[in-house]
Amino acid sequence: MSIMIGFERPLLVLVAIAIAIAYFVIAILKGEKLYHKRNKFYNPLIKHVSSQRIPWNKVLVEHVFTALALFLIVVALAGPYVVVTSYKTVNLVSQANLKIKAKPAVVLIIDTSGSMQGVKIAEAKEALIRFVKIIDGKADIGLISFASTVKTAIPPTSNTSLIISEIRKLQASGGTMYQYPLITALDWLKTYRYFNISAYVVFASDGLPADLQIAMDKVKQYAKLHIPIYTIFIGSSSKGYHALEEIAKTTGGKCFQATNAAQILDKYIKAAEEVKSNIIRSVRVTVTEKVKFRHKYLLEPYIYSGALIAYILAVIIAYMTRKITY
Repeated sequence: MSIMIGFERPLLVLVAIAIAIAYFVIAILKGEKLYHKRNKFYNPLIKHVSSQRIPWNKVLVEHVFTALALFLIVVALAGPYVVVTSYKTVNLVSQANLKIKAKPAVVLIIDTSGSMQGVKIAEAKEALIRFVKIIDGKADIGLISFASTVKTAIPPTSNTSLIISEIRKLQASGGTMYQYPLITALDWLKTYRYFNISAYVVFASDGLPADLQIAMDKVKQYAKLHIPIYTIFIGSSSKGYHALEEIAKTTGGKCFQATNAAQILDKYIKAAEEVKSNIIRSVRVTVTEKVKFRHKYLLEPYIYSGALIAYILAVIIAYMTRKITY
């Protein structure tokens, strides 16, 4: 929070200072004469009071308050104001309005390289369809199949019939590169995370990629955005399993291993239940932004009140100085 004081007519502040100083100087230089002239109405014999009898300490205080009253009156005419600036994080869209329009997102990434041919790809397709049916209605689902490049790319959608149709078309061929499907999915899911909507990835592969180090750099971006990647390693290779385990661990997901094709369905079901459980717990959907608030407060009434108080004090002190014993 910051506070700034300003004036609509700043030149009048200089005028106020000049008037206050001028009054105070004249009052001091012509003090005794002005004192007699001003107080003779209250006490006709005041002209016979010598300067030694005049309570100059009280007179000086009276002049200070009078000068202050003049200063405050002119300052009030200058249009003083104070601007208070504060920053608050606010919900731009309420949870109730957004929850109906946006669901969490799950992107299924499946390795369709040549090593997945035969029973592996067949079992993986059935497992993917089962996964979609378990999650159906609870999240938007996207699909990416890859080998050396991305082969199929369908952004998250509520159209599960389309996703299932594309799953049935998957064919295995080519090499294995992780970075391209990870980049594609990240581009889709960034928007969900901006709106604080949960997003998940289920990544399945049966081998080590040629670009593991580059892929891990992309995985760190998932971790920063709090997008967990659940991984399924198909096969018995310890190196391949540990690579996917590291991806899951880095992002806060879990790694499952299907040592043979017959276990693929079971691991996808476990991954689906894990994601489903997290979706149910993720109930708060908000859009937040740090917004600057500025409030302008006019100060004239307060300054006029201060001027009145200063003048009243000056009058009281002046009255006290008239009580002189002869």
